[in-house]
Amino acid sequence: MDSRAVLDLAGLSGKILLQSGAEIYRVQETMLRIMRACGVEDGNVYVVANGIFATVHEGREDEGCLVRHVPLGSVHLGYIHEVNQISRAIEAGTMTPEEALRRVESLDIPAERTLLQVCACAIGSGAFAFLFGGSWQDALAAIPIGVALQYFLLFVGPHLRRGLSGMGGGLLITVCADLLAWFLPVLGRDYIVIGCLMPLVQGVSFTNAIREFFNGDYLAGVTHMLDALMGGVCIACGVAAGLMLTDWVRGCFL
Repeated sequence: MDSRAVLDLAGLSGKILLQSGAEIYRVQETMLRIMRACGVEDGNVYVVANGIFATVHEGREDEGCLVRHVPLGSVHLGYIHEVNQISRAIEAGTMTPEEALRRVESLDIPAERTLLQVCACAIGSGAFAFLFGGSWQDALAAIPIGVALQYFLLFVGPHLRRGLSGMGGGLLITVCADLLAWFLPVLGRDYIVIGCLMPLVQGVSFTNAIREFFNGDYLAGVTHMLDALMGGVCIACGVAAGLMLTDWVRGCFL
């Protein structure tokens, strides 16, 4: 495999990893492992939170370079696992680089079934509402709101800009929780809202940011940290808008 093909394989693998939420050190290590397995010993890789830079055979006739812009994406552990398995298969000699390139190019892991995601969000919302001090009534009330939230994220969220899905989700949760608490005074609105907000929190981005700091990748750590903080700000804005909307409606009709 020539240097151009090696760069394509390593670059595409790194892009999939980075887009799927992998840590910077994992992306760099995987790309270098692929290059070495393909016979490239003088490859260089530099990865930031939203970009990949790589070179092979610098100063030679067959030198090559690669630059890839990788927008921040959602976490998908299935893609990370598959790319890691492919890189290790190349290194072990059980898969040729050509086969690996075809497999990476055709890599397509179906998303989890809609019903499974809806059930997970509903149960998680109810469990968190109870965990944060709510009653069993609050936990039960959070379940249908969790269902509505997941359907919103699945069918409306992909059409919104990054951050706006969290804002819309916060607004939806707050309005629904306030309506339920309005008709059923026994419910605690705050516990329901807090429980349903948890599926929106970008915990993986925040965790990755801390790991990047400890690994010395400060630029990537700052980027992931800001991404997580901006997500939290958008969620808070959605909740605030929901509270103002419900207070205004209540003031108009009461």
